[in-house]
Amino acid sequence: MSLLKGKKILITSGGTIEKWDTVRGHTNLAKGTMGCYLAEEAFRQEAEVIYLHGYFAKLPENHGSMHLIQFEGIEDLGEKIKSIVQSEPIDVVIMAAAGSDWIVDKMVDQRGNPILETGKMTSDEPQSFILKKLQKYYQK
Repeated sequence: MSLLKGKKILITSGGTIEKWDTVRGHTNLAKGTMGCYLAEEAFRQEAEVIYLHGYFAKLPENHGSMHLIQFEGIEDLGEKIKSIVQSEPIDVVIMAAAGSDWIVDKMVDQRGNPILETGKMTSDEPQSFILKKLQKYYQK
């Protein structure tokens, strides 16, 4: 008998993408392989799996009724985890995602003026980014 049968498991997997504008961002190269394999095995053992995955993450094969949810940046990932664990009973959480260490704090042009555009930045002039270090959840 499987220890996971009937359990509800939340698995995060893959890397985050921190957007600069509507078409650009920085990411890490995490492919989500470990999280994917864990999700496949839990599903094979008849667990109810919620697979929270990054944009470039490997998706489980034959995921059937597995609940797949895509996230973007580290803040989006945190909000989705919080929403899920507050709204439904989760038995196990496996955090296999590779979260970003940095997010964009502000962007400035070559003269140091803030860039306030909300759409696609112009590529006519180089931009400068000021990044903000994120505190790791396990450091709190």
